Amino acid sequence: MELTKDIENTEHWRVTWLQFMDGDKEAFAFFYNQYIDRLYQYGIKLCNDEDTIKDAIQEVFLDLYLKRASNPTTPNNLKYYLLLALKRNLIGHAGQIDHSALFAIMVL
Repeated sequence: MELTKDIENTEHWRVTWLQFMDGDKEAFAFFYNQYIDRLYQYGIKLCNDEDTIKDAIQEVFLDLYLKRASNPTTPNNLKYYLLLALKRNLIGHAGQIDHSALFAIMVL
């Protein structure tokens, strides 16, 4: 999604990230709404269980919110940070992953 890349390079994105780091729930909702569809599209390539994907995405965002104070850095690319977090989360649900799709992604 080229739009997401452009958003991450804007001053609005940086300000919203700082607000998120301060605990602003509207800023959190902005990031959630910005990336939820992309995460779901990625998750469906790795896992055949929609409920597992939805749970994994919720865990990714919950961890992002709860651990923001202990990890005060700004990711270079939040989209890829979230995609990697989702992949790792789904690996934790290894019985549900389409291993051939995961292997193809890992060798890229």
